[in-house]
Amino acid sequence: MRNYLCTAILLLGACESTPPSQPLPDLGGSDQIPGLDAIEVQGDLKTFEDLTYDLIPSTDALRGDEALPTDLLYPSDLTNLADTKPSADQGTPPDLKAMTDGTVIDQIQPADLLPLPDLLPSSDLVPLPDLLPPSDLALYTDLLDPLDMIFPSDHTPYPDLLPLPDLTPTCTDGVKNGMETDTDCGGGTCPGCLYGKACLLAGDCAGATNAMGTCPSGTCKFACNVGYSDCDLMPGNGCEVNLLGTDAANCGSCGHNCSTCGGTCVAGVCQSVLLATMNAGVTVNYLASNTTNVYFTATVATTSPDYATYGTGYIAKMNPSNGTFSVMVDHQTIPWTLVLSSSNVYWTNTTQVQRIPLTGGTSTLMAWSQGHPQGIVLDSSNVYWLTRDDGKVRTLPLLGSFPETVLTTTPGGYAAWIAQSNGNLYFSDGSAKVYTVPTTGGTATIFATGEASPDQVVTDSSNVYWNVGSSGKGTVRKVSQGGGTPTDWAPDTTFIGQMAIDSTHIYWVWASGGGIHRKALAGGNIESVGTSVGLKIAVDNNCLYATDGANASKVYKVTK
Repeated sequence: MRNYLCTAILLLGACESTPPSQPLPDLGGSDQIPGLDAIEVQGDLKTFEDLTYDLIPSTDALRGDEALPTDLLYPSDLTNLADTKPSADQGTPPDLKAMTDGTVIDQIQPADLLPLPDLLPSSDLVPLPDLLPPSDLALYTDLLDPLDMIFPSDHTPYPDLLPLPDLTPTCTDGVKNGMETDTDCGGGTCPGCLYGKACLLAGDCAGATNAMGTCPSGTCKFACNVGYSDCDLMPGNGCEVNLLGTDAANCGSCGHNCSTCGGTCVAGVCQSVLLATMNAGVTVNYLASNTTNVYFTATVATTSPDYATYGTGYIAKMNPSNGTFSVMVDHQTIPWTLVLSSSNVYWTNTTQVQRIPLTGGTSTLMAWSQGHPQGIVLDSSNVYWLTRDDGKVRTLPLLGSFPETVLTTTPGGYAAWIAQSNGNLYFSDGSAKVYTVPTTGGTATIFATGEASPDQVVTDSSNVYWNVGSSGKGTVRKVSQGGGTPTDWAPDTTFIGQMAIDSTHIYWVWASGGGIHRKALAGGNIESVGTSVGLKIAVDNNCLYATDGANASKVYKVTK
């Protein structure tokens, strides 16, 4: 049998052989296959398959007891012969059909061969999923080539594979793609993004009504055009209010409602409402209000029709709704500054300090022989005032009386105005300096110097403010109560008259009349909040009250 194999291999040039073109050696014996010596090694080399059939030219060679040359059978046809053991005499393998009926090898049917599982035990058969992970199986059909190997019964028919959609980014596809900074907007290629959408630059953001788009911190916002504001805080309608128009509910700023104090809005400024007019020869000096009533001091000229009744001056209480007023105390000599506590009115005149209940009644003389007392202020326990003639700071308990206590003396011998906060008093000398002293007394300390004629002083919980003026212009100056360098907090266009302060703003009037201005304690722009007034001012919870700028014979009110 080995001779047959070697002979076949010789024909392929794989074994040692006689030189080319030499006759094949005589194999001898009964194993010799007829016709083999007729095959040329060189020049007539055939495929292995052809060679096999040349070696088995007819069925006669497979009859009788001759051994089947299994070594020469094509392996793909005899897959199971590896387990087939020929008989000792090289006879026909027991598992093959008898070859005496003339059956040739290529007629052997798969059913005649041992089943494949006997050749590859089940333990050696690796399932396809283990070779191709599930994530790769979806691509398996893509590996088959050519496409005609995909059978319709096994795979989705090729015509069912729809063409890919057009994925070119658009501004209406509902997806954030391309250069967009948010879905279907921004990036310079799509419309601007609305309020609250993502952005990189202001140009990525859409404007709004009366507003331009902005991009602070990567989110679209908008900035209102000059004169407009988003008063309702609803981004959808942008900056809906014209602050410089006639909207009485939002006049000049959101929520600044002129109608609170009876006025209208013109060009963004609440129009002051005339509350009361004095008789001829009467001048209103100072005002104070507790929302329930407005109190004021007034000087009466000897030529006034009121002189015979009230003398040279009086203290009056006015209804802030209709302007009617009544005199509480008369025959005062130049009644001047006044201040309110929760129960009393305190005021100064040429030589005295007095008080009277808010509801009226009998007045009480607290101090006398004072040299032009003015600038009167209160804390929870005491009343404080300055005497202009000698520059002294004096005090009494709220319900006390003469003699008063002198806390300090201004080095310059003159004092103009006083304010208090956090246990300290602050006062100006009317020349160039602002001083401070504890409410318990001591040596006056220079708080600011080099000021241009500092006049009225006011305080909040942290800072001190005073007004100065030079070259026809006025400024509100500011410095921390802890000290430091004063700054021009509110430079204005003309001399500043009296100031008033509440929990949110400082208000002041122009010394020449013409209007009321304000600025928020938190900062911001100077705003005009009233017209046709000047000189003196007071503030309560709702309104500002001011005298006119001509002869201070009229009292106006306007929303603060």
